[in-house]
Amino acid sequence: MKRLIVIFVIIFLVVLISCKQGTSFKGGEVNEKIDSARIEFKNNNIAEGLDIILDAVLAVLPFTDFPAEVETKVSSAKESFKEGILNTEGTKALREALALIKTKAEEQEPASGRIGNVAEAFNKMLTLAQEEMEKENPAGAVEMLLESVLLIFGPAVS
Repeated sequence: MKRLIVIFVIIFLVVLISCKQGTSFKGGEVNEKIDSARIEFKNNNIAEGLDIILDAVLAVLPFTDFPAEVETKVSSAKESFKEGILNTEGTKALREALALIKTKAEEQEPASGRIGNVAEAFNKMLTLAQEEMEKENPAGAVEMLLESVLLIFGPAVS
């Protein structure tokens, strides 16, 4: 009888460990999405790049303690942007998602200036998001990704 209990406990632990591995943090996969988005933007496939960035955000959100409403807002924005990348509803949803995760003290003015400066800032934000993923800081990565999207798409529709 003791042997049966030991076998059952071992099987239970193996199943538990394998389930836990399936939901582990996958920073490398998210960084690959960010790299893919960069390629799409470089090739002027703006809608595809935006879609990939929002996919990356949605992939990271389960590993944060942000309210569930953040995921709802990002998903809503992703759907809205299917109608066009300058969709005001999508931009509004992303602003609301970012507001849920940032305090007023953290908020900064959006970058302005020549288009080259905005592109450089956008690229730097994507790099910072990838660095946050390498540090296993999904909350920081989500914040950088949302800010990068709003840097490019927010000012045009506000």
